[in-house]
Amino acid sequence: MLELYAFPFSGNSRKATIVLEEVGAEYQYNQIDLMQGEQKQPSYLEINPNGKVPVLGDGDLLLWESSAILIYIAEKFPAAELIPTDPILRAEMHQWLVWQPGTYNPPVSALNGQLMFTPTEQQDPEQIATLRQTVAANTEIVATRLADQPYLLGAFSLADIVMLPHLSAAAERGVELSAKITNYLARLQTRPSWQKVSSMTP
Repeated sequence: MLELYAFPFSGNSRKATIVLEEVGAEYQYNQIDLMQGEQKQPSYLEINPNGKVPVLGDGDLLLWESSAILIYIAEKFPAAELIPTDPILRAEMHQWLVWQPGTYNPPVSALNGQLMFTPTEQQDPEQIATLRQTVAANTEIVATRLADQPYLLGAFSLADIVMLPHLSAAAERGVELSAKITNYLARLQTRPSWQKVSSMTP
């Protein structure tokens, strides 16, 4: 059985959990409590020397980096059709899997840090406003790609899964989103995989 080492409130953990739910895999969820620093314990560092979540275990394989986990699961369960067969669309899928953690997530993560983990009296309103503007501008890149199609690559794929938790976080942190993105996010949030993931608590 697959094993997932994750934390329910981690966006990257949520991506991995969504994929497992989408493909219908049997898996064991091993919670690593980031709030208690469990990711820095020696026993966990043997699983992931980076001290981060998620990690996927499959027999002798311990795989970290969420995008690598998404690709592995989607390839292991091809019937779910989460990876396009067209080579151009597949290349574009990889583009989103790189862009989300490299460009989209850093300002979202910083915004989370300000609004969720910084005492109110220590928060920087100017920085918060700038971060919201940056995230909003990046989100419009997603809107431009959507054009008039329901999903980033036309059909639902890993490209949408990689964006879902972080778009949801942006909306929750008061980032101004266009109607196209709001509708796209609502469409993604109706999926049973997201319903389960978003209801998970530590």
